Amino acid sequence: MKIRKPRRLGFFTLLLTLLGIGSCSEVNNEDDPFKGMLMYGTPTAHYSVKGKVVDEKGNPIPNIDISLYGIYQGSPGTPYGSDPFGVLLKTDEKGTYFFDRQHFPYPQVKIQFDDSDGPANGGDFESNTTLVDIKFEKSKQDKNPWYSGSAKVDVPTVKLKKK
Repeated sequence: MKIRKPRRLGFFTLLLTLLGIGSCSEVNNEDDPFKGMLMYGTPTAHYSVKGKVVDEKGNPIPNIDISLYGIYQGSPGTPYGSDPFGVLLKTDEKGTYFFDRQHFPYPQVKIQFDDSDGPANGGDFESNTTLVDIKFEKSKQDKNPWYSGSAKVDVPTVKLKKK
């Protein structure tokens, strides 16, 4: 009785196809800055966002939860949507926060401020949100087509009202 070994070529072909290796090709376009290579991937950008949260009297509020959401426009006729950045920040004892991370390049970021510890931080504060327009800057030396650049955002001081 002869035992046949499975053919690995089929497995590797399937694997490479799933990874998209076989789907890359070239086009003949003289104006293409990437010399005709078709590419795919996920665009990224670097965000550096900082700000401060205070009460109505201007006192810093520690331990405020801060959530960031990337805001995008869907296809024509589709309403705006948002994607969470997947990070929960908290303000420090001075009421400041800082976010520094690579993520998908959204044209706007919604920042949500929530008081999760109630009166422990000086009062029970209402939630608030702010919308920030993002402008990415990219150096001319950076030729990576999937990198949109970096954005440094100083969010205006946010005042939270007591409930």
